[in-house]
Amino acid sequence: MPPNGIATLKRLAQLINDAVDAVDTRSKEMGHPYPNLDEPFNPGNPAEAVTIDPVVVQNIRMLVAAADHLIAAARTPQMTVTELSFGVRFVYYDSWIISLSSWLYLCSFISTQFCRLFSLRTSPRL
Repeated sequence: MPPNGIATLKRLAQLINDAVDAVDTRSKEMGHPYPNLDEPFNPGNPAEAVTIDPVVVQNIRMLVAAADHLIAAARTPQMTVTELSFGVRFVYYDSWIISLSSWLYLCSFISTQFCRLFSLRTSPRL
């Protein structure tokens, strides 16, 4: 019998947690915190050395792979195919406006490219 879908989601979440714990442990061993996304990149910051440590790199790869798999396993195939085909990342939590703005941008981009392709004018000539 195939594994339960929830069991798969829990196992992937556990892989992510294990990778984060390993990165946390290694950064403490190195004596520097993992860089904060809210701070600007500074190559001189000693915390940046954590990101190139081989142990950290290996665990970050595992974390990212498990996160991608978790996303694919959690949502419907239609959502995955739509996102991949349009190259638009949809945000479903508390911020539907991000998804809407992405769609509006995409429609505007396609319209502009269509007009350029067929030498149509998008606004009247003055």
